[in-house]
Amino acid sequence: MAAFSYSAPRFTEEDRQQELALLSKKERELIEQELKGSDNIFNEREDERELFFRRMEEELEKIPLSEKIAYEQALVHIPELVESESSHLLFLRKHNFDVTAAAWNLVSYWTQRVKVFGSEKAFLPMTIRGAMQDDFETLATGFLQIIGTDNHGRVIIHHEKPKADPQLHHRSSLWKTWFYILHVAASDPDVQKRGIVVILNFITCSMKDLDRLYGKGTTNVCRAGPLRIKGVHVPTPSTWILAPSVYTPVLLFVLSKVFRILINFYSSVEDLEYYGLSLSNILTSRSQIREVANFERWLDDQAQRERDI
Repeated sequence: MAAFSYSAPRFTEEDRQQELALLSKKERELIEQELKGSDNIFNEREDERELFFRRMEEELEKIPLSEKIAYEQALVHIPELVESESSHLLFLRKHNFDVTAAAWNLVSYWTQRVKVFGSEKAFLPMTIRGAMQDDFETLATGFLQIIGTDNHGRVIIHHEKPKADPQLHHRSSLWKTWFYILHVAASDPDVQKRGIVVILNFITCSMKDLDRLYGKGTTNVCRAGPLRIKGVHVPTPSTWILAPSVYTPVLLFVLSKVFRILINFYSSVEDLEYYGLSLSNILTSRSQIREVANFERWLDDQAQRERDI
């Protein structure tokens, strides 16, 4: 598996600051608000939904067929699944009811779903026994977990890649897990409105965990996903096992602009309180990031919920 290279393309902190400087004051204020979180959310009325649905359909019609092949195939073969797992409302909420952005996101969602799962599994239900049936062992490592919600109701997703041995769990299986976890989080209408925050835990990383292709693929999955990412929190590089001057610029390069501008490097978990992540919700008694106490039980419960639907 291709991993880290010292000659890899880089995006320095100076590059990042220049990128941020190109943003308008309003854009920077919006990013800060996204990171800090807010209790103010838009609750659309039922009559408004119908109007936005019609406008979104008009936008979908404008998208060239060559750009929406996977979406059109899904509509033909699994129309009920398209509605239940990728409804217009999901993407409208993600994009604050920007119908053009929502339409393109819906199309890219199915393009990415087929790319990651293959045409056969992509059209199965996004469940443990469906699309994830051959990737349960990767999911069960717990490298990616929903660990709760923050003070503003945003779901917190904790990522710790070293838990998934690259010799046993190929990056494609990891991308499927990202797809699945985002799908589970998106089942809550409140989360659809409030979005998610991600903690990328690189503290225990070794060289075998630094896979640029995995990073790019994960970025693509998240961009195509149904939820808005409101913040990406990363331990300050000085806490990593690896040399920060080597890896940080590569990490910033791998992440798209959408995620780079949302990164918050923190030196201690206490710093996360400023961004709405209550320590009582995310920490154990040993001041480590809390994970699902019994992830095996969580998987069993989730499988049962899926059977009951």
